[in-house]
Amino acid sequence: MMEGKVNAALEAVVPITVIGHDGSPRRVDAAIDTGFNDRVALPRALIERLNLPITGHAAVILGDGAEVELSTFEAVIV
Repeated sequence: MMEGKVNAALEAVVPITVIGHDGSPRRVDAAIDTGFNDRVALPRALIERLNLPITGHAAVILGDGAEVELSTFEAVIV
């Protein structure tokens, strides 16, 4: 069973482990997204620390309805 918590921003979060390109793990709290679509958004600083390889770009729609293009990266999530 997975256990989470509510953070200071009142977001429901669960711990996940992200494995970097070199095999190094980092534990981070992930906000629960009820519209989960098999993708995880990570902070740029974590992407850089884990040296994640870029795999392309994807068009995404933000909460305010704006459409933007973001880079995509490859990582293993435990």
